[in-house]
Amino acid sequence: GGGGGGFFFFFFFFFSFRPELHVSHTTNAITMILVTKRIFTAFSAAISTVKASQSSLHVLRTARSLQAPENCDTCYNQTSGAGISYEFYPQWLNGSRDYVYCEMIWNYNDTYGSDLFSTSPIKPCNTTWWDDLNLDDVAALYNASSATKNGPQSWSMDYVRVYASDPQDILGEPMVYGAVLSGGTASTPPYTVFYPTKNQYLVWDAGKPTYQLTDTDDYHYVLQGYKVPQDSLDTLGEQMQDLPDGWSYDVVTITDDLVFDLTPDAPIPSVQDEFDQIYIRIPAGDNSTTTPTSSAIIKSEVMSMFVLGALGTWFIM
Repeated sequence: GGGGGGFFFFFFFFFSFRPELHVSHTTNAITMILVTKRIFTAFSAAISTVKASQSSLHVLRTARSLQAPENCDTCYNQTSGAGISYEFYPQWLNGSRDYVYCEMIWNYNDTYGSDLFSTSPIKPCNTTWWDDLNLDDVAALYNASSATKNGPQSWSMDYVRVYASDPQDILGEPMVYGAVLSGGTASTPPYTVFYPTKNQYLVWDAGKPTYQLTDTDDYHYVLQGYKVPQDSLDTLGEQMQDLPDGWSYDVVTITDDLVFDLTPDAPIPSVQDEFDQIYIRIPAGDNSTTTPTSSAIIKSEVMSMFVLGALGTWFIM
């Protein structure tokens, strides 16, 4: 490449005007030229690899679909607690941080659990419609024993992909059916671990704040959606009256993207705080305060290969 040619020109020019070095240092000079050339090549390859991984993530995160694709290998059918079968397909929402959404829960019993519907990712929640809803009328839509509002709340991450149904008309506004909750999930006490199943891909962007709980076993949980005013998140820990001894609430600005790829076959440990906000556990082994993400792992591996390759080249030469 052009960079390598520049190095060769420099050494040629240098030694042309230093004849006393022609014999004694020629071998070392050639060695340095070749080592420099190989290091430059390895560095260029490392940069290309990182750019490719970032590019593919960008394509994934800017894609968005609110209609079922004609051919979808990952789509599946989900039967609700009301006995209705829905096709679930991927739906994307980019720029989701602070996006206001509402969830409705239809309660049946411990055998059939509860059904969860959401206004996300179709549209931000219409809070006037939400406030005016009669819960008895809502429950009657699916012959549930009761209905429970969950929200309004706002996403704390920057990108979200969920699997959900086509939009369903809920007394004048669209919502998508997104999950079956096992019996008793909604009544889990605050700061008690429970294990919901999710089919979501979530990304918190590097350089932005995350809101985390840390328990006595040093597990870190990141806030998914918040219900308190946005400007109170930085000092929310001071408002927590029921936070267990040894637990902490922290605002953590991450240096790399924090990425979750959640699937139904691996329930995610979660906790709820006293403001009815859900936090999900960052996997053990990740550095949750600095680089807890797959993209960070990719970059680390690329740089490790570059350094080892450069050192190996140096000693071989």
